[in-house]
Amino acid sequence: MKFVGFVVLLVLAGCRPSGEIHSDIDVGARDAATKSLLTDSGQAVVEADNEFAFRLFGKLMDAEPGTSLFISPLSVSLSLQMLLNGASGETASELREALGMSGMSVEEINAASGDMTRLLANLDSKVELSIANSLWDYKTLKLDPGFVRRLKDSYASEVHQISENDNGLKAINDWASEKTHGRIKQIIKQFPSTPMVLSLLNAVYFKGEWKTKFDPAMTHDLPFNTWSGSKDLRPMMNGSKLECRYAETKEYQVIELPYGEGRMGLVIVLPNEKIRLPKFLATLDGKKWTDMMKSLTSGKAGITIPRFKTEGFRALDNLLKSLGIHLVFDPGQADFTALGPRARVWVGETRQASWVSVNEEGTEAAAVTEVDVTTKAEDFEFSIFCDRPFFYAIRDTQTGVILFMGAYGG
Repeated sequence: MKFVGFVVLLVLAGCRPSGEIHSDIDVGARDAATKSLLTDSGQAVVEADNEFAFRLFGKLMDAEPGTSLFISPLSVSLSLQMLLNGASGETASELREALGMSGMSVEEINAASGDMTRLLANLDSKVELSIANSLWDYKTLKLDPGFVRRLKDSYASEVHQISENDNGLKAINDWASEKTHGRIKQIIKQFPSTPMVLSLLNAVYFKGEWKTKFDPAMTHDLPFNTWSGSKDLRPMMNGSKLECRYAETKEYQVIELPYGEGRMGLVIVLPNEKIRLPKFLATLDGKKWTDMMKSLTSGKAGITIPRFKTEGFRALDNLLKSLGIHLVFDPGQADFTALGPRARVWVGETRQASWVSVNEEGTEAAAVTEVDVTTKAEDFEFSIFCDRPFFYAIRDTQTGVILFMGAYGG
């Protein structure tokens, strides 16, 4: 069997069914109840976050072709939303537009994101999900108390004061490691040559047990068609009559495997064998994703997917610029006067470290995003068979927000 690629979203995407689908799971009432918990602004933020996720992932696929990728678009979005609280004028407008939130005020975005994060905290005993934010103040600029308060109130942000030395590096990396249970041990390797003003960090950690686990005795090495077209052996997990939600079209197959009580799920999307994964992903946006999720039917299926781990560490500057975010990086045009008086500052670097493991027990995933704001020295004063590349994502089925995205190609 030929395998060309699949995508996994947290929600997960990408496999081929090998059995009859039985419609015996009803999740419609649960989904409707969940959406009622979100305000109109909350629903708008979730939709904007997901649309931003697909745009970001598409740019990443273009930048790193033929590579198994894994990121948390939600972590990037939340980091930029915190940064938005310090932006003014055209800089703020550009950020809102890139995030897909042009029609919303900063106050509405803050309130909606805070509500969404609180909803994500109420999961079940077999799923652990934590979202943590922090502000690191290098004491080079007197930060506006209102900016700090907004981050504390809406994003539950911790606030730390540090210096640009080895102790400061250790403090940031220790925080990243703690919030991801040791999966992300380093997010910053060294401080830049320009003086630091502040760092904004977001960490997302997920660990979920499958509602129905795979039997390790049924995992076997089978051929997987990699990005390059070679057939390499990979450990393939096999399950029969696993509870799932499923849909199929001429273009793709999609399956969602539930964790725990079913609120969180791994969605796998497997394009038709004649469609290369990058070509398929170029057509996948927030609207198509929403329609895809609405088409899912509850049932049971035979499923074969790889057991795998993927990790990454990448600068985000060029990706964000490709999405239309330019002013924040420009020392001459960045407007961050909402950070404090005489705030002649700009974003120096952005980066994300990520890690995911999918096995017979379930899935563990983590990501940390860092946004560094810097200044000039003179400003110190202030049944499915996934045997080819696929796309995957981890999502919350109640709010609909996508936490992680990835593409696995062997």
